[in-house]
Amino acid sequence: MNSSSTLCAALVGAATFATGCGMFSTSTSGSSATVRTSSSTSSSTSSTASNTQESVALATDPSLEGLTLRQREFAQGQNEDFQEQVAIANERCGTNIEARIDWQSFAAQIDLRLDGQLNKSFSGYCATGIDGVRSACDSDTGKGAVQQRIQQYTCHYGPERTMTLDEGHLQLNIDWEAANYGDFVGDFLGRSL
Repeated sequence: MNSSSTLCAALVGAATFATGCGMFSTSTSGSSATVRTSSSTSSSTSSTASNTQESVALATDPSLEGLTLRQREFAQGQNEDFQEQVAIANERCGTNIEARIDWQSFAAQIDLRLDGQLNKSFSGYCATGIDGVRSACDSDTGKGAVQQRIQQYTCHYGPERTMTLDEGHLQLNIDWEAANYGDFVGDFLGRSL
């Protein structure tokens, strides 16, 4: 995603604004909102349209609600790396696992990172769960188990490291102090799939 589409996504909900992804205006009526777009350029590539759609989808992600502008911008940047790992896992496993990071649970941690008090890769820690799923698909048996048992994946922050699989929803709680996430996830999936 380019910086103009990140800016576009961060500003969704503003009254009217222009960015590299076009002119947007919003209006609200009761509990609904309407977003209208008009492109300022006569031609646009499909990748730009795709990036813009991805940005708008991220901007409407419920886990971004209630976050500050700087928190949303940070989350969107981290989410790009995370979703690349999800795509690789889905391709290897022949699945369409819906994966997301619960950004509201990370809000205080994002502030620490942005204030220079924390040096952790949010997308990296959260991707360990989906990387474990991808690794499980290295064998035909594991691939079949993933296809049957995992439809969703959500990564949350703390308070302690845990992993659960319930009704097709794999969830990982991150604790910065816990070590060896790859082993932890691999062991859990080996016992749960």
